[in-house]
Amino acid sequence: MKEMSSSFEGDCLGDALEMGDDKAIYRENFQKFETDSLLDMGDEDLDTVDTDDGEALGKESSKTSYDAKLRELLRNIHSPEVKIYSQASKEFIRLLRSDSGGELLHQYVQASPLCLELIEAWKLRQEKPGLMYVQSLISVILDHPDGKYKSHDIGRITISWRLDKFARSIIKTKLEDIYTELNIKETKHQNAALLLMAAVVWRGVGLKRPYLRSAVVSLFVLKSKGKEGLHFDN
Repeated sequence: MKEMSSSFEGDCLGDALEMGDDKAIYRENFQKFETDSLLDMGDEDLDTVDTDDGEALGKESSKTSYDAKLRELLRNIHSPEVKIYSQASKEFIRLLRSDSGGELLHQYVQASPLCLELIEAWKLRQEKPGLMYVQSLISVILDHPDGKYKSHDIGRITISWRLDKFARSIIKTKLEDIYTELNIKETKHQNAALLLMAAVVWRGVGLKRPYLRSAVVSLFVLKSKGKEGLHFDN
């Protein structure tokens, strides 16, 4: 893994110190940034079904029907056709955000503990424009409230442990790809990478790497201040 430039790192740490240690503020900024990022994607990137349609589909889907839907979505995100894999990623995200999204998430993670289909989709889109769709999908999966640990919820323990392991694998093997996306001048690529980094951090994994935590928080600060030209040395 190649390190970030010293000048950028200094800027990041300075901004992070200005923010202080109020985690609630970081979380609020993250949620606002996520909403703004979806708006940034534009009609050409998010143009098929509105939120109400996605919620209705989620409400009507039973556990049994999700078996077929998951197979369809996972097959389509591996398609070589841009329209097919982009629409599959966006539909997966809409379903995860529906009222029954937690059920879909649990069913997927139970069936695929290592999330290998997502890793394979990442490999297929590596250094290609379509990687932002994969990163956006993974960020929603990792940040889903029903995939996070709660001591009194036995059903979540295994799911949260598996997703934590998945998040750690991203830190260990995918950071250079994420930095590459951050270097792309298009905002939608940068936003997808930022949201993924934040989703990993908010799970509380990999925080022994302070440069990663500082970079995520500071990148949001830089974004909110309107600074441009974010750059990592690759």
